[in-house]
Amino acid sequence: SMGVSSASDIYHEMKKALRQKRIDSQMAHIDTLATNYALPNVALGLVAAAGGIPFTTEDAMPGETDLFIGIDVSHRYPQDTDERVHIAASTTSIYGDGTILGYTSAKPQTGEKVPPKELKNLTRQSIAGYKQEHGEYPDRIVIHRDGFMREDLDQVEEMLESMDINYDVVEIRKQSPARVLNLADGVAKIPDKGIAALNREENRAILATFGDPESQATSSNTGLPQPIQVERKAGNTDIKTLTAQVYLLSQSHVGAMNSTARLPITTYYADRASEAAAEGYLPETSKLRQNIGFI
Repeated sequence: SMGVSSASDIYHEMKKALRQKRIDSQMAHIDTLATNYALPNVALGLVAAAGGIPFTTEDAMPGETDLFIGIDVSHRYPQDTDERVHIAASTTSIYGDGTILGYTSAKPQTGEKVPPKELKNLTRQSIAGYKQEHGEYPDRIVIHRDGFMREDLDQVEEMLESMDINYDVVEIRKQSPARVLNLADGVAKIPDKGIAALNREENRAILATFGDPESQATSSNTGLPQPIQVERKAGNTDIKTLTAQVYLLSQSHVGAMNSTARLPITTYYADRASEAAAEGYLPETSKLRQNIGFI
């Protein structure tokens, strides 16, 4: 007898095979289809993979940013190898409504940092995609870096300045030095979504991207929602505006209708794209792709 393959093995091989055909796919194990939101979430994934946007921020985005670029470097051990790979990926969303323009995926890297030339190429591809859609370059962009921005940005900055594009660089850190509470009449409660503590002197904020009455924040196993830290490393947009943008982009995820993403879709989907690229689920390309089949 050949036995029965595990669901994860089947998923892995099917994703790789479909990648070769450049087919975006959505899969769900039959045991999960009985849950309340399984079918709607599969449908949302298909809509997103086809280039649709089920959720947006409408016209609520503050500031003057035309384009957001998310950068992440993932460190993965792909399922069928013992070798660790580092993949840099970038996903973008258009200012104003959270619409995902697409993603770029860099070649495997050897270390933590994205090489300057590769970072410049990732940024240029995102800007070129914006120009193709709008007929002109963005006036202002915001670059979100997952974790600490240790990359050399000199080449990126020179390119943006030559294009007369204003920019901000913002670090999005999952490890926050503090939690956030809502104090009312001397009683500490779970905060509402979007509450932030701002440090304008250091251009830094601690932000609760989900909170009461969401189940993630109120379950007995979770306790207080773990906030994220937002810090401006370059640019002149005020930290309150940058933090509000991060919050709205965390609400702009397209993969599920029953949960809130902790991270903005810029860095969250950059991580998802880099993970999928490391596993071999994405077509190999250094150019911007609009269909986000990794959701």
